[in-house]
Amino acid sequence: MEVLVIEDNEGDRVLIMEAIADVLSDFSFRFKIDGEKASEYFNEIANEAEAVLPDLVILDINLPKKNGLEILEEIRQNKKLSELPVIIFSTSSNSEDIAHSRALGILDYVVKPIDFFEYQDAVKKMLQLVSTS
Repeated sequence: MEVLVIEDNEGDRVLIMEAIADVLSDFSFRFKIDGEKASEYFNEIANEAEAVLPDLVILDINLPKKNGLEILEEIRQNKKLSELPVIIFSTSSNSEDIAHSRALGILDYVVKPIDFFEYQDAVKKMLQLVSTS
């Protein structure tokens, strides 16, 4: 499984990686640390005929340079990328962010827990969503 994590917080990137490693033995990660780099990456793979798309995109909303909702809109507007499974994983519990994300066809919207074990459980549930979709 190829997982693309778009997250600016290094601690969150490490926790996501560790939680996935607890569940999966065969996976790879790609990380983008801001919205601009994510946008560039999606433009590259959208224009590359042989590009391998990620199996899951874990996307934070509060990103520098371009926010996660803007990235999600770009993904959904591109024919090649529009069906990518995206899970929003953010500190934002803003109802407008949640509604906007859901309207754009995400798999789920998960508010990042503070507790380490709840955090791990949240990431494991994300993986279950992908395996059942």
